[in-house]
Amino acid sequence: MVDPKSIVDLEKVKMTERLLDGSMPEPNSGCWIWVKADDKRYGSISIGGRLKKAHRVSFECFVADIPEGVKVCHSCDNTFCVNPKHLFLGTQSDNMKDMSSKGRNAMQLHPERSSLRAVRTVRYGVDHHLAKLTPEKIKEIRSRYQPGATWNKPEGSAKALAREYGVNDRTITRIVRMETWIDAALKENPNV
Repeated sequence: MVDPKSIVDLEKVKMTERLLDGSMPEPNSGCWIWVKADDKRYGSISIGGRLKKAHRVSFECFVADIPEGVKVCHSCDNTFCVNPKHLFLGTQSDNMKDMSSKGRNAMQLHPERSSLRAVRTVRYGVDHHLAKLTPEKIKEIRSRYQPGATWNKPEGSAKALAREYGVNDRTITRIVRMETWIDAALKENPNV
């Protein structure tokens, strides 16, 4: 009988050979450049008919399994590199901190373009420049909505109200269910 562990080991050996055959060492940086790239941003490799990112496969072959939801980050900043010595596990936050510490984020690379964005704050609700609704309109929507409205009696339906106020019918439903524009409801009735 064949030991299942030996099959897994054989698959790992084959995959390791494919990684070595598909990459080219770059002597100055130490990167192993994946030359069989299908993707514009990352090297990819086909395994069982599915494309996987080559650097993730390299990490699994040479280092260890990758836990669910964890990223494989490049210390060399070359997304086509599959050298396991240049790869480390981390979260998206770790990856962004690494990028920022190396001065690779947009604000650091192009300060002339990003100076205005640095001081801009995010606006929500009525303060957003594309807002179509106001607290008064929210109050109207909530009072006019009729849950039993159907295609033959659409006056108070979410679709009819959405068309009238220029928003999506899902927006109307979320307003009525108090999933959004909650602050407008609190101004109407503080006991909500």
